[in-house]
Amino acid sequence: MDGVSIDDQFSKLHPCFPPHTRIAVVGGGPSGLSAAYALCKLGYSNVTVLEKHHSPGGMCESLEIQGRIYDLGGQVLAANSAPSIFHLAGEVGVETEEMDTHKFALIDSSCGALKEMNLVEDYVSVISLTLKLQDRAKESGRIGVHAVSEIAPELAPEYLKTEGFPSVPKSVIYGYTASGYGYVQDMPYAYIHEFTRTSMAGKIRRFKGGYMSLWKKLSERLPIEVCCNTEWEDI
Repeated sequence: MDGVSIDDQFSKLHPCFPPHTRIAVVGGGPSGLSAAYALCKLGYSNVTVLEKHHSPGGMCESLEIQGRIYDLGGQVLAANSAPSIFHLAGEVGVETEEMDTHKFALIDSSCGALKEMNLVEDYVSVISLTLKLQDRAKESGRIGVHAVSEIAPELAPEYLKTEGFPSVPKSVIYGYTASGYGYVQDMPYAYIHEFTRTSMAGKIRRFKGGYMSLWKKLSERLPIEVCCNTEWEDI
């Protein structure tokens, strides 16, 4: 549905049940809150989100350490790779900022000390490989990860070694995991390529106040009940 806004796509959907049907969404993370958001857009008015933790957001937990906000789950986004998230952030009024003040930090759990990590430098090392794979993918007639699935099906560390990389660049490791996609060593390089390709197309941004600020504000804006600290025996 190229060229059709997200709101227009929602408007063409119709509820399968009466609008007052009582609906429970288990889990107040990004998926659960997004589902509740979509249900409200469709006209459902009796939706409850059940979350076991003290606040919504799921794995997108944000902590303030020494006056700075750090995210313990997904935290950074490239505009071209996450248009729906940026659209949602705009609707609920959450601002983003470029990753120019601080990027990532390693936290020593024994003493709480921080070690800032600047990762831009070694990201440049994968650009030439990304461009090469992108050119080969064009010849396949496919798009997205399917275009390079046969070219680079090996796990990321194994494939990069065949391309002369002694290890996966730290910028790719932390950027991929920080975006909420998982662990690089467990993924075929075709998926890592898509991450590097889309990241090249736009500046990396983060949410002011942490990623959790988006989901917290969304839960507050939704005309639904969000029940935190809910255990299975309470349901």
